[in-house]
Amino acid sequence: TTTYAAYKVVFMGANINSTNQREMRCRIYLNGALQTGSNYRNLSSMVAVGSNTPGGNGQSAKDKIALAGNAGARGYNGEITFPMKLRTSGGVESMQAFYGRCVSHDFCSTIGGFHEGSYSTLLTGIQFDSPDNYNVTDGQFYLYGLTRT
Repeated sequence: TTTYAAYKVVFMGANINSTNQREMRCRIYLNGALQTGSNYRNLSSMVAVGSNTPGGNGQSAKDKIALAGNAGARGYNGEITFPMKLRTSGGVESMQAFYGRCVSHDFCSTIGGFHEGSYSTLLTGIQFDSPDNYNVTDGQFYLYGLTRT
């Protein structure tokens, strides 16, 4: 267990290589190691600008938390909450979950899911970048620790 009940990241005006529409992803660190393998389970929905039909991602075996449904966008704004686990033993009841929302120039996404390999480890970091070998070039990111009472 930790001092915090959850960590929340709020981001606004974020771009990847600000002259292009690029995918921005989020990945987590467990016990100090960046999780790059295909253990993320994304259970998300989204609506694209100009579309009347919502889409969804019930993806398994992904290497990231998808913020805009695996598509490129600009002007990412949103928040993701990572509830801290109460234990590091057992099965799905001790998984590292995540949930939130992201609005960009092109999409509005409801983000949710978990990391399959997190049952016996603790969240120790959060990273935002792009699979296109670009980094975040614009925007602000704020990390909040939500305390237990």
